[in-house]
Amino acid sequence: MDAPKIWAHYVRTVAESEEPGSDQAAIAARVGVSQGTVSRWLGGRYLPDKAAVVAAFAKAYGHNVLEAFVAAGMLTELEAGRGLPATSRRFLQQLSEGTSTVYDAMAAHPDQGDIAGEQDRHHET
Repeated sequence: MDAPKIWAHYVRTVAESEEPGSDQAAIAARVGVSQGTVSRWLGGRYLPDKAAVVAAFAKAYGHNVLEAFVAAGMLTELEAGRGLPATSRRFLQQLSEGTSTVYDAMAAHPDQGDIAGEQDRHHET
């Protein structure tokens, strides 16, 4: 999977894990970017060109900033090094393979809340 598509999948998966059913406007408002920017991200045609925007996305959703930098293609997992938790490494691997789900995002960040009973409602295929 190429970098813009990985970023698109990351944004979609992370946003859905935190706020099921969130739309482009909600993501944009939460991150502090335009709805058009989020639309380009989700279309898999555009990567953020500023690290501050990637960091803002990660922080808005309570995710590791290094994880977001890897998802955006700004760092490799090797460059992120020890600052990247094992759960984030697994989540990023699943993103690159196109096999991640909302549950993978939640598992990578268990402090995001309990998802018991949510699996059937939000499972992506």
